[in-house]
Amino acid sequence: SDASLRRMIGKDSLTPDEAIPWRCFDLVYAARLLLDGYNFDEDHATIEFLGDVGGVEVEWTLGALLHTLLASAAPVKLSARSSFADRISALLLVGAGVACFLYLRKRSNTRAYQPVIDGARAV
Repeated sequence: SDASLRRMIGKDSLTPDEAIPWRCFDLVYAARLLLDGYNFDEDHATIEFLGDVGGVEVEWTLGALLHTLLASAAPVKLSARSSFADRISALLLVGAGVACFLYLRKRSNTRAYQPVIDGARAV
């Protein structure tokens, strides 16, 4: 009940007031995970739970999940050799670049200086 939770405020220096409503769930979850999930026995040495390391909050359950997911993911094989499609794509890209260069060069050459005619002679 709320009254029993309020009586616990300030009793444990390691439990912030806002964590008190969740402490029971946290402890049962951690105990079941350690005993059933990681096969610790009930007589195992003391385990210390930390809320932060070096001032950075840590969540060991998230870390365990990421470790499990990354360990079970299939490794990505990277080919050392370029495939035929990669070579064709590179060739087309270079060709398009050369075509753009030649087009712009031709376009700038057609805009050559035109003589300005002042009266009958060119200036």
